[in-house]
Amino acid sequence: MARKKQRENYGTGSISPVMLAKLDKDGNPVLDPSTGKPQKVQQRDKQGRLVWRICVTLGTEEYTDSQGRARKRQLKAPQKVFHGTLEEARATCRQLAEQYEHVSKDSAKLTFSAAAKAWEDSMRNANRVTRSTLANYVYAAGIMEEQIGAMPLLEVREHDIDKAIAGIRASGRGNTTVCKVFAATKRIFNFALQREWIVRNPLTLMDSPKAARIQTRLSLSAEEAARLRAVLDAEEHVVMREFAEKENRMCDWASQRANGGDKLWGRGQVRGISRLSCVAALRIILATGMRRGEALALAWECIDLDGGSIQVIRSLSKDMELKEPKSRAGVRTIAIDSDTVAHLRAWKETQRQALLRVRTVNADGSTSAVKQDGNTPVCCNDAGGLMDYYNLSRWWRAFREAHGFCGLKIHELRHTAATLLLGNGVDVKTVQTRLGHATSAITLDFYAHAIPANDKAAADLIGGILGSPARASAEVIALPTIAKTA
Repeated sequence: MARKKQRENYGTGSISPVMLAKLDKDGNPVLDPSTGKPQKVQQRDKQGRLVWRICVTLGTEEYTDSQGRARKRQLKAPQKVFHGTLEEARATCRQLAEQYEHVSKDSAKLTFSAAAKAWEDSMRNANRVTRSTLANYVYAAGIMEEQIGAMPLLEVREHDIDKAIAGIRASGRGNTTVCKVFAATKRIFNFALQREWIVRNPLTLMDSPKAARIQTRLSLSAEEAARLRAVLDAEEHVVMREFAEKENRMCDWASQRANGGDKLWGRGQVRGISRLSCVAALRIILATGMRRGEALALAWECIDLDGGSIQVIRSLSKDMELKEPKSRAGVRTIAIDSDTVAHLRAWKETQRQALLRVRTVNADGSTSAVKQDGNTPVCCNDAGGLMDYYNLSRWWRAFREAHGFCGLKIHELRHTAATLLLGNGVDVKTVQTRLGHATSAITLDFYAHAIPANDKAAADLIGGILGSPARASAEVIALPTIAKTA
């Protein structure tokens, strides 16, 4: 006898069998003799398991129908189709009811766009990422909103994400963008899961789209790096000379006027300091492999000129915000060579003298000279403050074109430092520490191409350790010949 259609309730959850019309051997519906209507039987899957529909009610809401009458309706979580026995369906129903216990009825109508906006506000209030990083997240989330923004968050499933990703690709966006959109979307669903707006993140078990392979960055050879350092020395000498000549002219001009001293010592900024700072920044990056933001965030308290080391404790973002380095491994102490120490020592004294000519306005309205101390940026602007992230980029573009390093990016100086160290036998762990990578695997992923340069030397070394002195020639053993039998 066919199972009668029925519903079982378990708190806020309910179970009902999925019914189909009963067919005869010819595929025609079997009619009920008493009613003349098709008989119903419960659906089974290909494995013979019974199919059930499980539903969880989140609550009720009042609404007004088309005729103006006040009515109530249930707000339900997305239905789940279950394959198995009745007892298994009952257990699953109870489990789902417990999962949705803390999900409010308002969550049933919460769209992806609303959740994305709430997540953005939370990220901004928490202040755990820089403005530029948050802007990138929001941009990526906005791309996903174009696809599923109006969908209720509870109803989004894996196939909806797959369809959205396909739509994003169809709009002409590349693999890297798709990867970032996927990551931002996953963050939003995790945020909703923490707020108990949903009971599962549909992206958890999905594979992230593969980002486009990063084009191999350039790195200078040892000869090219040495030439760049020599060019920086020459540039520093030229800028120092021009700066001194300019300041001497200012002194001559001031001595011929009654209030000339106020003009000389009361300037809001001294032109030329930032240009010298750019030279110092490039020198530090090339010598240490530091990131650009880390070099621009350096203060004199972080540099031990006597001990020959630099302590990296913060980084400057593109939004001119001081922040912690990218990872805990980014906080590190890096040794510097004696030549770099000498140039930094000379620059520190030059900067000290130059900043005395800059006047700053105090809180009470009075003015005072800018005095160099431990908090003074090593690479400063013309007023003694932090150098703008993009000003260094503009200076570098002009400098590289003028000296034959066309197309070379500042970050590639970091790659140059790492490649030269690995190529000259420095162990990966030491290079990892200097670069501030979280693991040596990251260092190997980026710079493994530099290690084969030592392969021949390694082969000769192991040969010398394991073998006796090399023979003049290899020995050939003559084997006896055997005549063939007929």
